[in-house]
Amino acid sequence: MTYNRALVALPNHYGAVPRACRPYRAYSKGKIEPSFRYIRKDFFLVRFFRNLDDLNR
Repeated sequence: MTYNRALVALPNHYGAVPRACRPYRAYSKGKIEPSFRYIRKDFFLVRFFRNLDDLNR
């Protein structure tokens, strides 16, 4: 399996190792994706931020 160098650098920084999901096996994808969906679609809907520091607070 060949991974993108930038993709591998982030988990390596935190001591993790990327692992590819098995093809056509939805259960191997884990449960993290719904969290990202919430952030993308709902979290930012009614909030306004002046800058990155404001967002981080």
